Amino acid sequence: MCLKDKILISLIESRSFLSGEKLAEKFHVSRAAIWKTINILREEGHDIIAVNKKGYYINKIGDVLNKQQIRSFLQLKWKTLPICIYQTLDSTNSQAKREVAAGKEGTKLIISEEQSAGRGRRGRVFYSPKDKGIYMSLVIQPKLSIKKSTLITSAVAVAVCRALQKYTKNRFGIKWVNDIYLNGKKVCGILTEAISDFESGVVQNVIIGIGINLRSQQFPQELVQAGAIGIQNISRNEIIGNVTNSVLQIIEDLEDEEVLNEYRNRSIVIGHEINFEQNNIIQQARAIDIDENGGLVVLLQNGNPFVLNSGEITVRVVKKESQG
Repeated sequence: MCLKDKILISLIESRSFLSGEKLAEKFHVSRAAIWKTINILREEGHDIIAVNKKGYYINKIGDVLNKQQIRSFLQLKWKTLPICIYQTLDSTNSQAKREVAAGKEGTKLIISEEQSAGRGRRGRVFYSPKDKGIYMSLVIQPKLSIKKSTLITSAVAVAVCRALQKYTKNRFGIKWVNDIYLNGKKVCGILTEAISDFESGVVQNVIIGIGINLRSQQFPQELVQAGAIGIQNISRNEIIGNVTNSVLQIIEDLEDEEVLNEYRNRSIVIGHEINFEQNNIIQQARAIDIDENGGLVVLLQNGNPFVLNSGEITVRVVKKESQG
């Protein structure tokens, strides 16, 4: 842990002033080094008060991404989770894939302040401005069959809803398969990518990308469905910690029937007429259920049921024209 993180954690944990002299003794550095580091923390957005003969006191924790602060919100069994924070990346999922390809495996959390090429499903761009959202990827080794791994995306959508529900009274909904909606606007996208051993039929690594729009009020014109949750006074470190807890816990409970039941209850497409695209052909149907593998069960126009699987289709709710 670097000196900056050590001082920040000491200030957060202390409920009173800490003198520069005591901090210097504690970390075996000069008082000048403490003063310099305090100024760096202030520049990052932390409101640190200095009072002569008393020392330093943190009045307000800035919304700066910090590994130690994130870790402070993690459950005990995940306290040692490796965390990597970047100022900018093309995509946290792309970075995760590069690390896995380079042999740097193991469960880890990758976060970036912004993404220059954030990715959604089917090559879509995920808008990722600096300081306005959370852009994170979890790398896990679930040891699941390829068939069972299809449940991960659905489960993660539920996990994210559970974590974010703490910060608003309005209910989050899920647009199949992996978009989180609030008040009719998309506020979160999830992209899961599996790296499998086809000989053994086991998924070796799963990369779970989660992009959350916290505060963005302006979006590119083409993102007409995009919105923000509007969380202003909660640090992103806390939200990242809670989302990580929720996702890792639900992966352990992946085959719990209540997960899919909650997914169904949060669905904003079940019971609606939809269009879906498959093999470049657009068809109309009615969404009627989610099956045991997370597939969307639809009723075709000919009356036959059909199951849509993730990664193959695009779904949108068809708006009914007003009559009269």
